[in-house]
Amino acid sequence: MRATPDNSEALAFALRSARAAVLDRKRTLPTTGSARESTARSSKSGSEEFVEDEPPAFSTRPPSTGPLDDQAEVLLRELDFLAHSPEDSRRSHAIVRSIFELCGASQITESTFDNSPDFAIWHDGIQNIVGNPLLVEVKYRLSTTTAFNDAVLELSRYLSKSNARSALLLYSNSNYGIYSAPFPIMVCELRDFIRRLQYRSFVRVIRDLQRVVRGKEI
Repeated sequence: MRATPDNSEALAFALRSARAAVLDRKRTLPTTGSARESTARSSKSGSEEFVEDEPPAFSTRPPSTGPLDDQAEVLLRELDFLAHSPEDSRRSHAIVRSIFELCGASQITESTFDNSPDFAIWHDGIQNIVGNPLLVEVKYRLSTTTAFNDAVLELSRYLSKSNARSALLLYSNSNYGIYSAPFPIMVCELRDFIRRLQYRSFVRVIRDLQRVVRGKEI
């Protein structure tokens, strides 16, 4: 989890996630040191301990507000190396975090608790589009419609418990099909998300996804 003392909104979100996880006594997922992550760990006193690992090889470009260009190809190759294992699921989270870093997110809060969204991100460019923070859930595999519906319900619960206005569900599953969800939850297959960012800015991609969701609602 990344949070700084001067960002009270991020800290409040982080603390709410920690308190909810303690109440539910959920199992925390182990983290991988192969990607740049700031992971929050709860101490006995209930405070947060922040640890940041070394940046990965595919996150060497400075943050940008424009398209990812060639960096998108690097991220897609990283995804191609992943198999279907719990470790690779965690690795996909690290890749998603790198995407947000490269796209210039001003704040990235990451949770390892099962009853909290994987990410809450703040980006200046999306404030007037979907608001901040944007809740993000990453599902490495969604093999059935039931699994997708469960993921949407999960994100809906997260939204109801926070001050966030919108959420994004990213999934990796090239064998099943394209999913859609009701407003205000945007949905995009992870590889498609990266390909969109290759030629468009993060703000443009989020605006396009939001328009699709609003169009379905209308």
